[in-house]
Amino acid sequence: MKSAYINLYDKSEVLEISKTLISNGYEIYSQGSTFEFLIKNGVSALELKSEDSHPNIELINIISGKKKSSITKPDIVIADIPESYEDFYNTILLIFAANKGITVISDNQSIVKSESHMRLFGEISQELKKELLILTLNKLSYIFSKKSYDMFPYINIQSEIINIPLKKEKELRYGENPHQKCAIYSSPIKSNFHFKNIKSSDSELNLNHYLDIEKALNIFKDIKEPTIICLKHSNICSLVTAESLKKAVLKLGEPEQGNTYAFNEPIDTEIIKEIANLKPRCLIAPDFSADILKYLGKKNEETKLISFSMNIINPPSEKEIIYLGGDFVIQEPDIFDETLEIKSINKRYSIENRRDIKLAYILSKHLKTHCAVIISEGVMLSYSQGDESSHFAIVSAIFKMNKKNMIKLKKDMILAINGFLDINSMKEIIKLPIKTVIHGAVETEKEVIKMAADNNISLIQTAKRHLKHIA
Repeated sequence: MKSAYINLYDKSEVLEISKTLISNGYEIYSQGSTFEFLIKNGVSALELKSEDSHPNIELINIISGKKKSSITKPDIVIADIPESYEDFYNTILLIFAANKGITVISDNQSIVKSESHMRLFGEISQELKKELLILTLNKLSYIFSKKSYDMFPYINIQSEIINIPLKKEKELRYGENPHQKCAIYSSPIKSNFHFKNIKSSDSELNLNHYLDIEKALNIFKDIKEPTIICLKHSNICSLVTAESLKKAVLKLGEPEQGNTYAFNEPIDTEIIKEIANLKPRCLIAPDFSADILKYLGKKNEETKLISFSMNIINPPSEKEIIYLGGDFVIQEPDIFDETLEIKSINKRYSIENRRDIKLAYILSKHLKTHCAVIISEGVMLSYSQGDESSHFAIVSAIFKMNKKNMIKLKKDMILAINGFLDINSMKEIIKLPIKTVIHGAVETEKEVIKMAADNNISLIQTAKRHLKHIA
């Protein structure tokens, strides 16, 4: 006779599957509170007892043949996985049963699906059996992996084997495009950016919202001054810093309407009023004053408000994960070190420009190689990224400035690149009122140094090269 063993903490779905099992010729064994619950609700079941061990251990000995009993080896084991790691009897039973080829059912969703399947077909198919096994092994793996991250919440790249437990938290409205399904899986790995730290004025967020948030927060980690970033699909449209957000807003240009604006300080209605004419699609900030929603409602605005909380300190143990098809690359993060000395090659470095020099250097770290970024008075005037060389990046950034007609508006510009500075690039640079050039090359050509000196341009070489090959 076929048999099933049932031992559940959550008994909300056990009655239906018990009745279906019996109607299909199964004998049911159980123990403890599950047995009592079944009998109390009129389900015929046999009690598994053990005098010297837990009943689950008794059943393992019966399955392995180490102990003779009137109870037969079960065809199905239904046992949920406890939340508490210390209560491991069901966990041990499920691992052993799965290893012996017994059908394992380990959660309510699987119980409901299996009951429906058996009611229709009289048995559990091999395909469903395989699906139930995979679900159970995934749950067990998650529990054991999560326990290790509870002790040390970072990836240990010294280890030969790494397990990263992932659990579905939320299905998003859509992915990069409306036709792409998308869901967020969270992990216990400690990070500055975490799904649970993001709150929205409504729940309808898609992947592009989260990509914009991540882009902004990564930059905010390196910039301490009040800053506003205008974003469109993870691309930086403009960036301004100032002594306060109110002053920063006044320095904003006129980007296209409907973009996302990120702030690294809480904002109020005064800030909202200043950017209202830009019709922002989304506002991202650590917090919003209580009257903002009221104000936007009166204006009939459909602006989405997204708040975040983050630890601006880069944990030394945090790692970056890069997905390569079926493999993963794990590397240490590229951390901006403010204590590193900035080296002036031609002795023309002006301390008064230090804030803009630092800003330009930071932005070149966050843009894809090869890149060029032009800064003046705390405002990002133009940039280009992902070019085949620093020279093409510089030419592209200058072209964008010309198109925006911004060259006449600014003086004492600073240019930063994250690659090599050659003589052809210098010929383009001297056409602009650029007073400082920052680059990450190990060496600088003598011709470049001479041309910079002849045109009163400071050349600054960074102690680190921050190349970014992944967008």
